[in-house]
Amino acid sequence: MTIEELHVKMKHADWYYQYSDDSTVWQKGAKAIRDIQESLKVLIQSPEGKETANKLWDLYVPKYSVNKPEFLLTTKSYIMDEKTSSFNEGQYKRLGLLAAYTEKVKTQMKDGEPLLQVPLSTEFDGIKNDATIYSKKSTSSDNYFINKFELSVQIPGRDEAIKQTFFVNNQKQENGGVADNYTLKKASNFLHGRPVYLEGSQSWEQIDFKKKLENGNYAKNRYDKNYGFDLKKVIAEYSVKVRTDEEQLSRFIQSLERGNLQKEKFVDGQGRVEELYVSPSLKTSSLNLYDQNKKPVSLETQIEKQYISKELGEKLKQFFQQKQNPDQTQKTNVSQSQVKKGAKTNQKQASEKTSAKKAPKQRNR
Repeated sequence: MTIEELHVKMKHADWYYQYSDDSTVWQKGAKAIRDIQESLKVLIQSPEGKETANKLWDLYVPKYSVNKPEFLLTTKSYIMDEKTSSFNEGQYKRLGLLAAYTEKVKTQMKDGEPLLQVPLSTEFDGIKNDATIYSKKSTSSDNYFINKFELSVQIPGRDEAIKQTFFVNNQKQENGGVADNYTLKKASNFLHGRPVYLEGSQSWEQIDFKKKLENGNYAKNRYDKNYGFDLKKVIAEYSVKVRTDEEQLSRFIQSLERGNLQKEKFVDGQGRVEELYVSPSLKTSSLNLYDQNKKPVSLETQIEKQYISKELGEKLKQFFQQKQNPDQTQKTNVSQSQVKKGAKTNQKQASEKTSAKKAPKQRNR
């Protein structure tokens, strides 16, 4: 039965048939109402169907006549099956937002609200994170898709909270690939300035606090696989204990890829063990080390305690010296060039004098 046919049937139905003493009228009315209710049951299976069915009922059915059927009175759970509920829960779970999937949110989904805006406050390492999650109902099913979430983090030492919007890619990836989506924890680590790894594109991203985009987001510096940063090879340059255990090393790498400030044990040149916090340094192809108070451990200390290989330590020393004194480095390079040039000139002059001495004298005729 089409919507137009339902309009006609409900408009001309005998909604007071139950009050008739005539059995023929009663039976005819009861059958017509049953047919209408069966059509309404079919209608509510379609998108926005329940809303339309309720509007038709309220429009044509007089008060104190036929009671509204249970399937129009109950919540959307009458329609939403277990598979759909699992899908909607999975949307929150895969992004680390499961704490926001509350009974209130479930009820809103069952009621078919088209847009949801859900707040979530949590803490990581004692630092508060305030998020707002935006999701939208599918036009063809009861599935909800998270489109984005906004995150605000009050970073210690900063006057204002750092805010960023993280957009969610819900498109199915080719060949079973993974979309480059941020979880809540990874997003928080990103706003702390630590690099995070995106499995889909096999690249690292790090926030650029010096540059803001037109949409209010901070820019991202991206380092793809062609950049050449190999975390496993970098770790091999340090005396971190987990490098000797493949299973522990794998977990250590995964934690650093999520942007965590990971605590691990380091062994110094005397065999003594110290726990330090670790984060990758992409620009220098090294690790940032922090003490128990999360204060940076200087390169000099790392070299002195033999936490870092001698080769990488010397390379980083040169890198930081050039960074601190670029003018002096340039002068040194110019000076060295002049020395080499002068040496070549002197060598040429000496060669010419030697040739002059060896040349035979011409006789006067």
